[in-house]
Amino acid sequence: ENFGNGTQSVVLFGPDRCGSKGRVAMLFFFQNPVSKQFEASMGTKYVPLPPNDRLTHIFTLAVNKDSTYEILVDQETQAFGSLYQDLEPSVIPPEEIDDVSDVKPDTWVQQARIHDPAATKPEEWDETAPEFIEDVEASPPPGWLHDAPPHIPDSKAVKPRDWDDETDGAWETPLTPNPECIVGCGPWKKPMVPNPAYKGQWMPRKIDNPDYRGEWKPRQVKNPNYFRETNAYSRLHAVDGIGLDLWSEQANVLFDNIIIATSLDAAKAFADRTWRVRRQVEDAQRAGRDLGEGVEETTFAWRKLAMAACLLVGVLI
Repeated sequence: ENFGNGTQSVVLFGPDRCGSKGRVAMLFFFQNPVSKQFEASMGTKYVPLPPNDRLTHIFTLAVNKDSTYEILVDQETQAFGSLYQDLEPSVIPPEEIDDVSDVKPDTWVQQARIHDPAATKPEEWDETAPEFIEDVEASPPPGWLHDAPPHIPDSKAVKPRDWDDETDGAWETPLTPNPECIVGCGPWKKPMVPNPAYKGQWMPRKIDNPDYRGEWKPRQVKNPNYFRETNAYSRLHAVDGIGLDLWSEQANVLFDNIIIATSLDAAKAFADRTWRVRRQVEDAQRAGRDLGEGVEETTFAWRKLAMAACLLVGVLI
């Protein structure tokens, strides 16, 4: 009766596409039995989305009693993982955590290397020498016209008939590139080359810091929300509802046939009767035909009967 945006999710699963990139998103929401707070854990197994080919695709998540999971796309297994090793953050809380009241002492030195205080700049080190200087051996290329202007008035230009000197100002003939400047015209400048005497700013060499104490870390204390995990699967709240999280900037995003089952075989059989039939028709008509937007279906196979809480199917394209 109170289902809405604030309803707690158990699982979020579905396609998440952004432009040409995308992945199959999967998040589990476990309730900590000590703190009673729900914490989200995202799957670390990367499963790419199928190409945006305007065909119907089906996404399946199977969660098993041995706390493993399987992700299928178009009835083909794409990832197989563990609720213990392949979720971030882990569903197993750490026994110890940082003491938030602990602070780094002012005298703690964690700079590993420092400038050598005994080092001195050599007398011959010239910091004022420029990085680049003129090439003294360079000379103008043959054909360079020193006295010719690079641009000359355009002899073909004429004053527009509607030009009004009083409102538009005195008309001036526009300039055009000088055709005699085949090689170049005007003052010639020597090119710049690296200065062999350049050394830049002098810096003393680095040495190991004798006062270095390593990277500071806060002391560890017992985690008040720690508990021993024995069966992550059993900690998933049961499912008694489905919510769709939709966010799209394009039209014609279609989906249907969301199924929750206690058997993966039953979910596959349902997909064979629905998705596979449609897909076979699409494949037969694909050549030279506009099929419109594909339909994305999501199925879930659970190996035990689910009871209570909410399952959120995210279709984010």
